[in-house]
Amino acid sequence: MSSSPQSNRAERQPIPVTPLLVPERATTRLPRSLTPLVGREREVAAVSLLLQRENVRLLVLTGPGGVGKTRVALQVAADGHETFPDGVVFVPLAPIRDPDLVLPTVAAAFDLRDTGTQPLHERLVAFLGVKHLLLVLDNFEHVADAAPDIAALLGAGHDLSFLVTSRRPLRLYGEREYHVPPLALPDAATAAVTAGGVPAGGSFG
Repeated sequence: MSSSPQSNRAERQPIPVTPLLVPERATTRLPRSLTPLVGREREVAAVSLLLQRENVRLLVLTGPGGVGKTRVALQVAADGHETFPDGVVFVPLAPIRDPDLVLPTVAAAFDLRDTGTQPLHERLVAFLGVKHLLLVLDNFEHVADAAPDIAALLGAGHDLSFLVTSRRPLRLYGEREYHVPPLALPDAATAAVTAGGVPAGGSFG
């Protein structure tokens, strides 16, 4: 990926990420859902099983916008955080459009900053290379050209795993894609107990 003077300046000033901390684990950073996830048990179970496989370290949840990719990813991460000794970290990418800002945004999620003595991407690779954690990257389609940067991080260590939500696959070696289907319509019994015709567990992403 080419680098311009503007992108270099942007890398020195990464967009801050303010995660909501889950108190049980200092290294587990996931935004809290305001409503329970309903009707996605099959998808959550399937994705969780895939992440448990040693040969699946990059799992991409694909599907159109609004189908529920983010909610599924968050539930999988919350349910499986104990599988990863160094925790799980959620990085929202929707606010950015410049692929050169992906690595600085990931670094900011770990409170890593450019010290001037070592390039930020090298510090990030060294830091993640010794971690056994799950990194959740949300809305990657906005910065699809940063896929090679994710490949570099993936190669940093054998215990680092990625769960990515994107409208399309990343096209990286070793990538496993899981297509999130639309949420099935509720049956008559379920519809009868919803308030005002609004399902109890909406989805986004």
